[in-house]
Amino acid sequence: MEDDEYKMKHFTYYSKIVMMIVVGIQFILFIVFIVSVHNVGSIMNNIYNNKEPDNYYYYIRNLLDDFQFIFEEQNQAIDTCFAFFIISFTIFLIESIVAFSCGGKCSENNEVFIIIFEKMNHILIILTFTIIQFLYVISCLIIPIYLDRVRTFKKYFEDWAKEAKISLPYFYDKNAFNQSIDGDIDSIETCISKYVSLLVVSFTFLFIFLFLYFIIINLYKEVCCNMRNICDRTSRCMENFFRCFYDNSYYVFTLCRKARDKKINEIQEEINNIKEEIARKTCEIQDMMKNNIDLRIENIELL
Repeated sequence: MEDDEYKMKHFTYYSKIVMMIVVGIQFILFIVFIVSVHNVGSIMNNIYNNKEPDNYYYYIRNLLDDFQFIFEEQNQAIDTCFAFFIISFTIFLIESIVAFSCGGKCSENNEVFIIIFEKMNHILIILTFTIIQFLYVISCLIIPIYLDRVRTFKKYFEDWAKEAKISLPYFYDKNAFNQSIDGDIDSIETCISKYVSLLVVSFTFLFIFLFLYFIIINLYKEVCCNMRNICDRTSRCMENFFRCFYDNSYYVFTLCRKARDKKINEIQEEINNIKEEIARKTCEIQDMMKNNIDLRIENIELL
């Protein structure tokens, strides 16, 4: 009976804690994704829309093919993912709160509440968690696509800049033109750096989440390992490690004179007393041997 109760708590409680941790981290990551992607879109739009009529560079740049639709599609894609994420996250959060607060049991008499928060509580938690993971994987896959698009645009922009320099009028300041070109290329490089950072972060956390998925699955069904045994051993190991760390730290901060455990201090004191007694007896023996040698020297004629 105790095992059944443990498995029920194991099934509805511990796995949901890990799920909450995963979803919470992904919520923060999605905010970083959407801010970065929109920032890239804003930078790219400035390359096209920041016009100065008196500047020939901005005049000739109007001849650049319009790739703004690419970055608008990127913004729309990440916005769509984030919208579905927010919907799933809200449902997951509400159902998890109900599960933690009242064990999925709704005290209301309303049949709708009973169906949503009691009968479908577990199903909705699993379903929304799965959708959230699917959306996160999509975001991890589209970021490399965005990165490739920006790199392609950079190459196209550099090729266009070479042709624009050839058609530059003789009266126009080439240094000012080159500075404008370099400024836009630096902006594109900034966008590439942002996407590279997002790529590294997204896939790093993806591998971490894969490990947490493994833990969640085994908390549910113990597919390939006994998570109860692992958790108990891990808990004991961590407890012993930090206890040892604390004991040694305490010993160091007391200038190696006193341990935190009173029994250890008593044993150490006994050891020190024994050492002192041995040293005292050793000195007495040495004195006696010295006296014996002196007596033998004084009475050597009688020997």
